[in-house]
Amino acid sequence: MRLSWERLIGITSGTFGGGIAVATVVQLCTVGLRGTLLSGVIFWVCGWVFLLLAVPLYAGREWARRLLLLTSYCMFIGLAILVPLLVSHKPRSPSELAHPYLRPLTLICGTISFLTPPVFILAVLHHFDVRRAFRSRNASNQAMQPTASPRTASLSDD
Repeated sequence: MRLSWERLIGITSGTFGGGIAVATVVQLCTVGLRGTLLSGVIFWVCGWVFLLLAVPLYAGREWARRLLLLTSYCMFIGLAILVPLLVSHKPRSPSELAHPYLRPLTLICGTISFLTPPVFILAVLHHFDVRRAFRSRNASNQAMQPTASPRTASLSDD
């Protein structure tokens, strides 16, 4: 089995989407609805979109790639807003009071570590080879008909 871009992205989307959807439901059930309702619902919906797009992505549909891009941007923006808020609201420990540079360093490193995977996914989805792979699937299904070249046409006229 050859893993083309379409198949690889389809399998990845389904696996990631299923994981996000299940993990969000488990978190909402165990932690409750305290302050995480909006972000939980947004990530749950995005997870389902990733999961439902797996088959059209596997089939190489361009509209599915574009919808995956839109969903990835939404998740990226959500993470860019949510991660710094979660890291900055962590209770201060005695070591943080002794070393005031630890809190900003934790905020920066935590944000980078959570935003790197979505940025990588967006870069892959925008890559020329990936776009070309999805567009070739949407090409016309009609068989190409041979056309007479000017040279063969002039020979048949003789």
